Amino acid sequence: MASFASSFAFVNGVPIVADLVLDAEVTMAQFLKGECKAFEALERISGVAADDLMQQAFMLVEPHVYETFGPRIGQQHLPRGESRICSACFRQDTRSQLTSDAMVLSNGGAAIA
Repeated sequence: MASFASSFAFVNGVPIVADLVLDAEVTMAQFLKGECKAFEALERISGVAADDLMQQAFMLVEPHVYETFGPRIGQQHLPRGESRICSACFRQDTRSQLTSDAMVLSNGGAAIA
């Protein structure tokens, strides 16, 4: 999930994911903890359904323990900042589409041509 946000930020000219989520009025901590509000904000700017985003995320289920697709993973085993996927792969995996209208620059709301 963080890799999708990273790729989406990069495509939209925002070099730091934290800036992208702040532009969506959520904090990076909310995003990394898997709070619904963060996924709903990302849905508004990306066009990808929050449910699809949440299915791909590591969700905090107890202190320092995350869950993804059922298995639980300790925080020490998450390679945050190292995992990368492309947006096209993510869209294919979630069967979601990012329209050109959804590819929006975070500053000024100008669509990417």
